[in-house]
Amino acid sequence: MALHRGEYFDQYPWSITTRSRAASSGAAFQSGANIAAKLEALVARAEAAAEQLRALAPVMERGKPVEINALWYNALRVMEKLRMSVGGTVKPGHLETPDFSALADRAKESFRLRFWNNDTGHLFDVIDGPEGHDPALRPNQLLAVSLRRDLLTVEQARGVVEAVRSALFTPYGLRTLSPADAHYVATYEGDRHARDGAYHMGTIWPWLLGPYFDAVTGTVMPDMQEPNN
Repeated sequence: MALHRGEYFDQYPWSITTRSRAASSGAAFQSGANIAAKLEALVARAEAAAEQLRALAPVMERGKPVEINALWYNALRVMEKLRMSVGGTVKPGHLETPDFSALADRAKESFRLRFWNNDTGHLFDVIDGPEGHDPALRPNQLLAVSLRRDLLTVEQARGVVEAVRSALFTPYGLRTLSPADAHYVATYEGDRHARDGAYHMGTIWPWLLGPYFDAVTGTVMPDMQEPNN
């Protein structure tokens, strides 16, 4: 459990004082015992916090998340442009610059092949997880459409936007999980444990409207193009 600095010293008011050599050994021993007791209490609190985190482990996704791979592709394209702007000359003593264009092309091909879910008509949320691919419908996959218009085919991009619009869109933001999912949590309430387990399991986030509108604009524009297809 994290504590603010003021809160920490309110609960553990250790005092740092200077002592003369004339301080009695008994007083010094008592001070050491108090510190040891407070350290034990601090360790106990840390263990309790760690136990709470372990209890939340099922909520923490493992594998290859769709949004991380979309961000990686975008970063490769940015580096490709930067490399073109500064030229491809390698200075003596420097390593050769990677071919970001080729890396981005490979990433796009792999992304389309591995993340697209033909059964649902949208992207997997996570692939290669402990239980295989996760077909959960979350707004994270919007980054594959909003950041760049060429990561997916036009049909795939429109499938993502339509799936998000029909299941996640609200006037206040996007739900973080489809209500049709068995793990959906409709309300954000309760103690800290309950809230921590809910805010990515259906809670509406207003900031996601930005990527959503970018994705909608990109899929309805008639001049949407797919370079390097």
